[in-house]
This record gives sequence, C-alpha cells and structure tokens, in this order.
Amino acid sequence: AVVSTQSTGMSKRTSCTQAKDILNPTNEEFKRVCKRKNVFPSNRAQFIKVTCKECESVKICYSHTQTQIDCGTCGNVLLMPTGGFASLGEQTDFEVVEREI
Repeated sequence: AVVSTQSTGMSKRTSCTQAKDILNPTNEEFKRVCKRKNVFPSNRAQFIKVTCKECESVKICYSHTQTQIDCGTCGNVLLMPTGGFASLGEQTDFEVVEREI
C-alpha cells in the first residue's frame, strides 16, 4: 500500500505481511509450483539394477551415469551417458532399486 504525504511530496511505502506457511504448503500450492521453484526439490535420479540379457549378470548403477558401463562377464554395453538419464544398451533390461530409509 502506498501512502502519500502532501507536506513533503514524497510517498512512503508500508509493508503488508500475509500469514502464509511456507514450510507446509497445501496440496494445491505444491502441484502449482514449477519444478525449478519447488520449496523442497526432490532428486529425480535413482539407482537402477541393470541385467545383461546375454549372460544374465546383474549390475547396480546410477541412472544418470557419467561413464559408459560395460558388462563384466561378456563385455556388452549396459549403459551409455547422454547428459541426463543414461540410455540402455541393446541387450539390457533394468528395474528400479527401492530405497530403504
């Protein structure tokens, strides 16, 4: 709100405070917020269990890996880095590893 004073010709600003709980947003506010402006950002990366279809060996890897992951037994490419979620090789299958907190 702006309050003007006639004697000095200048305006004074008064602050208005609203009672809003920033730490506990409602479900509607939480859904409306952009993912970059989220109050509590969550990590979208996760650990995945990658299985080679040729030799059935299993490796646990990070989903956003920065290096190429090869099978230790047969040498097939399991994961290739892409700058985001790693792309799977041709002869691979994966499942998400559940967190235990």
